[in-house]
Amino acid sequence: MRVLITGGAGFIGCNTAVAMLERGDRVAILDNLSRAGTRENLDWVRSRGEFELIKADVRDAAAVAEAVARTAPDAVIHLAAIPAPNVLTDAETFRTNTMSTYNVLSAAATLGISDARSGCTPDDKLSRINALQQQGEVVVMVGDGINDAPVLAG
Repeated sequence: MRVLITGGAGFIGCNTAVAMLERGDRVAILDNLSRAGTRENLDWVRSRGEFELIKADVRDAAAVAEAVARTAPDAVIHLAAIPAPNVLTDAETFRTNTMSTYNVLSAAATLGISDARSGCTPDDKLSRINALQQQGEVVVMVGDGINDAPVLAG
């Protein structure tokens, strides 16, 4: 499976990338590399397997669309975000996280994603993802994988 991970150089993102590589998936990481420690995280991921790095900012809609088009992923895992309060103002954090999520979903829509599912248990969600992937559908997860993150599929 081809996977694009936004925010893949962050803590959760790099651990997700390694887990996907260990499954045998082809991984592309989209990250702006602006946070401390991202280069070290990527070195660790690189020690576990090969991946494509796309240095771009998810706030840049054109860059996100180009990355999605070029990598043609089977799944997009959107983890890029301002992760903590007081990094930016509340309004800027909201604007950044909302716009970046919109850009990822908009780019993913070009792959034929048209159906949103949310509000189910993790087991239900996993079953739904597996069923969709077996049907050849594209799956996009938005969130941190712990909270009730929406799952979108085409």
